[in-house]
Amino acid sequence: MWAWQVSEPSQLDSVERAIEELRSAVATMPDLAYDGQGYFVHWSTIGRHHLGERIDDASRVFHQAVGDLSIAAASGPGEQGAGSLESSLWRMYSALDKLMVVCALILGVRLVEVSWN
Repeated sequence: MWAWQVSEPSQLDSVERAIEELRSAVATMPDLAYDGQGYFVHWSTIGRHHLGERIDDASRVFHQAVGDLSIAAASGPGEQGAGSLESSLWRMYSALDKLMVVCALILGVRLVEVSWN
């Protein structure tokens, strides 16, 4: 048996609540007056939709990662379990990348750097 467990339902619920709060925050962001330059010139027409799509992608990938973890836990430490665990880790990294893009777009910058310290 593996030395780790699949996330508790309450932990997964916490992730889902955070994603829903992010969706809500994006939906209620005000339209601001800009000089017609840059990303925010199109905010009222496509900005919220684009961010919503990115948030949906991150949510989907998080759920796929949890599914892969379940397969890994059920399979044990063999080749299938290791492959599922690796897939889950890649999906988590992908979801984090999608959320960093959302943060960059919300802040109106090209890059958000995350420090793991």
